[in-house]
Amino acid sequence: MRLEFAKVAQMIGPEGKFISSNERLLSPQEIEPGIPLPKHLVIIPDGNRHWADIKGLPASEGHREGAKTAKRLMQACRDWGIQTLTIWGVSTDNIEKRSPEEINTLLGIFEKLFTDKKMVTEWINEGMKVRFIGRQDRIGKLRPTLLKAIKKIEERTKENQKSNLVFALDYGGRDELVRAFRDIARGIKDGVLEPDEIDEKLISLHLDTAGLPDPDLIIRTSGEQRTSGMLIFQGALAELYFYDSAVNFPDLTPKLFREALLDFGRRQRRLGR
Repeated sequence: MRLEFAKVAQMIGPEGKFISSNERLLSPQEIEPGIPLPKHLVIIPDGNRHWADIKGLPASEGHREGAKTAKRLMQACRDWGIQTLTIWGVSTDNIEKRSPEEINTLLGIFEKLFTDKKMVTEWINEGMKVRFIGRQDRIGKLRPTLLKAIKKIEERTKENQKSNLVFALDYGGRDELVRAFRDIARGIKDGVLEPDEIDEKLISLHLDTAGLPDPDLIIRTSGEQRTSGMLIFQGALAELYFYDSAVNFPDLTPKLFREALLDFGRRQRRLGR
């Protein structure tokens, strides 16, 4: 994997605010015809709390503004033809280390999104299959109504084939591997599997993302240059793109987002060849 640090401060106005435009934003391929786009894009939306702190607001406002940003980026991905988009909403570390109040706010924001009839109807009409990865057992205990909404959306969109929208809730890459290896170990114990049958394909089939393509681009906001275990097995060959500390997730406009896609398309991906 190649580390690439993006300098993207050129669109900040005199008061430190990001400049937006009402003009239609050109797609990456309108700027550079034929440029390849990622088939599976992963977003690590970091910096909601920092964004709120800078503005003297509670962390909950940063999370709410982040949700608005996520909606804009989901629309951009649909408009530009990205087939699979994964957004990391809440990590296992978040669940275990942050205050119950903050976690409840975060889960409540996602519940509001997943029960938004207009949004869900758009997903259905656009042929989008919505999936959730992570530990649903704890989500069910913390917020049963959210788990109910998750199950309902998955059921209503399960036959859709045009694109995939994946939300990682109470997700951690190491946790996912532990759960996958336990499943495989049970199969060996029950006599369904032999140890020699374990290969990359078998492991992939026991991961939360079974049936999805491996990510080819992972982006992260707020200046942190690590993936924190996001799709740690699946993303072994993914390209990485990090925004600098001037871009917290609520600051990630579609125009800034497009810069990451253009950068990806210009790279030479040899993949061991």
